[in-house]
Amino acid sequence: MLKITFIHQAVMNQRESRRISGECLKARPLPARPIMRLALFGSFIACTVILYLLLLSLLRGFQLSSVAAFVLAAGCLGWNVVFLRTEKLTLAALGIFPFQDAFRKFGAGLAWGMAVIAGWLIIIVVLLSPGIKLHSALEPRAIVNLVLFYLFNSGAEEFAYRGYAFLLIRKSYGRWTALAGTSVVFTLLHVQGGMAWVNALAGVFTSALILAVLFDRWQSLPLALGFHFAMNIAQDLLGVRQTPLSLLTLNYDGDPGPLGTATLLSVALFNLAIFALLAFGFRRRSFSN
Repeated sequence: MLKITFIHQAVMNQRESRRISGECLKARPLPARPIMRLALFGSFIACTVILYLLLLSLLRGFQLSSVAAFVLAAGCLGWNVVFLRTEKLTLAALGIFPFQDAFRKFGAGLAWGMAVIAGWLIIIVVLLSPGIKLHSALEPRAIVNLVLFYLFNSGAEEFAYRGYAFLLIRKSYGRWTALAGTSVVFTLLHVQGGMAWVNALAGVFTSALILAVLFDRWQSLPLALGFHFAMNIAQDLLGVRQTPLSLLTLNYDGDPGPLGTATLLSVALFNLAIFALLAFGFRRRSFSN
């Protein structure tokens, strides 16, 4: 009898030990300070980017860069899910649910993004008067790969800058810190990727501000994604940037000189005007967590 009692007690102690260990694992929270949580989130995103760059270097010659971009987008989405759960939130906090509303806002983002790049083209044509001709040498496989690459890459960037990180910064440090902070980091990484400072400040930073305020106003990542994706596609289609996707080719006569600077400044002011309209021109919508 004593032996049975001893065995029963040992089993109960083992179960209790497992229960306590399990609770400890489940209750292990993220660091309390928001800056530490942001650093942890950023480190996981950085590891995903390293994997993406490795895949990109391996697949570039096969016109499969979209596969690497898909891995990046899936990774950034996954980390958002994980970190949102620590805040007792779901992807609904990013406007991804309900799907019908998400698709509607994605479509609106596409239209707005196309309209902004059309505005850029008007500025370029008025100030630089480039020769415009149709680009006929289109490669279907390259086009499909590029469109998918832009979609997944834009999605990854939105999850990295306008997802969990934006919500945490806004909650902890305020709206303007979130708007400016995410836009600055977004711009710096484009500069690190080889873009000239002037171009990055005029185009990337001001565009990032628009993306940030779109997410801030409507708390809809699909809206920001549609806008971001459309800007990338429209720049190529309209010849602002020459790629296999370009329908138009813009030919410039020599160095634009001061007119080139004036064009960049005009694009920046155009974007900032849109940002100001979105930031101050509409009644702010509030969302509950």
